[in-house]
Amino acid sequence: MPTASRHTIDLGHEIFLDLDVVGRFELDWDLRWKTVDIAQGSFSVGSPSGPVQVATDFVRGQLEVRVDPLSGLVGCTAMIELRELGVQPPTWKTVFDRTDSHLALIDPTKGCVAGLETSYPP
Repeated sequence: MPTASRHTIDLGHEIFLDLDVVGRFELDWDLRWKTVDIAQGSFSVGSPSGPVQVATDFVRGQLEVRVDPLSGLVGCTAMIELRELGVQPPTWKTVFDRTDSHLALIDPTKGCVAGLETSYPP
């Protein structure tokens, strides 16, 4: 039975992308600013999450997450803006606007062999 594992990717400016491997090829993701969850979704390894709109009082933008099924490379295409506090009228600052195919390396096939999460090669 596959086990869950969690990966946190720091996108900068206190914005984090949390990935949970919940099955052999299924991932849940949460985008958070500091400790506040601002968007979430799930997708299959090898299929992108699809562009997801992010819209809160302090964070806005668009995000698409993907994981390559063979290499385990996590990538994303995102444009994220933060609202500058104490500025009137509201002013937004772009803090992440790029496509990055090498954000992190994860094992998307987390599971057990003979009851162990790691095994020796044949």
